[in-house]
Amino acid sequence: MNYGHALRFGLHLPSDADCGPGRLVEVAGLAEQWGLDLLVVQAGTAGDDLEPSTVAAWIAAATVSLGLVLEVRPGTLLPAMLARAVAGLDRLTEGRVELAFRAGPSAAASGTADSVAALGEAIAVVRELWNVLDRGLGRFTGRFHRLAGAEKAAPAHDVPISVDGQDQDLFRLVGLRADEWSTGCDAATLTQGNRAVDEAARGAGRDPREIRRRVTIRGGFGRRTGRFTGTAADWVNDLLPLVVEHGVGTIVLDTEERDVAAGFASEVAPALRAAVDAVLPRGWPGARIRRSAARQAPAGDRLRGRSAGDGRGHRAR
Repeated sequence: MNYGHALRFGLHLPSDADCGPGRLVEVAGLAEQWGLDLLVVQAGTAGDDLEPSTVAAWIAAATVSLGLVLEVRPGTLLPAMLARAVAGLDRLTEGRVELAFRAGPSAAASGTADSVAALGEAIAVVRELWNVLDRGLGRFTGRFHRLAGAEKAAPAHDVPISVDGQDQDLFRLVGLRADEWSTGCDAATLTQGNRAVDEAARGAGRDPREIRRRVTIRGGFGRRTGRFTGTAADWVNDLLPLVVEHGVGTIVLDTEERDVAAGFASEVAPALRAAVDAVLPRGWPGARIRRSAARQAPAGDRLRGRSAGDGRGHRAR
């Protein structure tokens, strides 16, 4: 199974509380220099005292083309405030920002299906405040969130929203509302999740190809001790089935080691692109499938002509 998305490669920012502002900028600069597509600013990056949008703003000023994925934990920010922060940062970076909700391995652990319902409402509030094509005030009434006539905030492009998690209710939420599903690299979870996400998407009248699949991996080079260890060729052999058989389109490396990140960017990424091209000779980056709501907007009204279809309005490759 392949969803036709051009491969993207990214890096997690260090989550060490001792990682100071200079180190954050250094990592971002290296990621951009190495040609990576995106940097994930995790919830809790550089300690819980710094909230992600502040960290992302700091990094954005020191980069030019690097995509920035702003990851937040549901409930830590009011969705209206989050929508405005992301829209402002997206405009300042000229369309380089994505928004990610990290719900965790199981939504049941944080309060049954209500936590997923609240997350779904938060996404609806964010999208409502970004919907400047409807020129009225933002309004939304739900069980957990409410807008009673709020000023809207226009981002520079159709900002993609991803949801991280491995719960059945979350799978359905992704199929209904998200642009990307983020998870680990377990094949069984990907199989189960893809099936549930695709079914929910079709039930909502969406094309499953609108939804990217992102995995986060950890590994190292040197002696082969398991997946994502050994040589770059070993990494490619481990990653190829995730792309070809499970539709993964975004691969993010979580590491504190500079040499591992450099090898991932300079050796693994180009080799995997070539390997996928060889397996899917008719072209793995197929026609861009844009979010159905964005496709319905009049062409002259779309924000700066960009969309979340491939999540890369800031960079073409």
